[in-house]
Amino acid sequence: MLEPPKEDAANFAQNVYASFLQKPDACQPFNWKLNWSMTGKPRWDVLPKINIEDHIHFTMLPAPGCDAQLQKVAGRIHGQVLDRAKPLWEVWVIDGLEGNRVALMMKMHHSVVDGIRASKLFTSSCSPDIDESFNGPLWQHDLRKTSSQRKQESISLTW
Repeated sequence: MLEPPKEDAANFAQNVYASFLQKPDACQPFNWKLNWSMTGKPRWDVLPKINIEDHIHFTMLPAPGCDAQLQKVAGRIHGQVLDRAKPLWEVWVIDGLEGNRVALMMKMHHSVVDGIRASKLFTSSCSPDIDESFNGPLWQHDLRKTSSQRKQESISLTW
């Protein structure tokens, strides 16, 4: 859950969504597409580019935008099967919550990342402490690297 700054509360969710769409590059495993070989065994194909609009979604709750409505929407989103023709992840920006709150929801197939790693990634990417957060959206972080490797890369990029 995000609480927008007072000066930008009305447009905050749309601005978050637009900002995400302007960051289309994806690292592994966010650019992996499932491919079934002729033998029937699955493998990952690494895509050089993804269509970010296939993965970033925006929805608005009807008034009053209560937590029960959010839970219903989240349940529907989780109940939808991810499109196996695309990388197996989505991020949802959910607007219309009471108090101008905005919900961010991440959905990833368990074959791409386990639940603990996904939770840590999502929590870290949303941290209010800049020193504890990533330098970009979660789909731009190579999960094959450790947190300290990513932090070291970001430090060396700023020098």
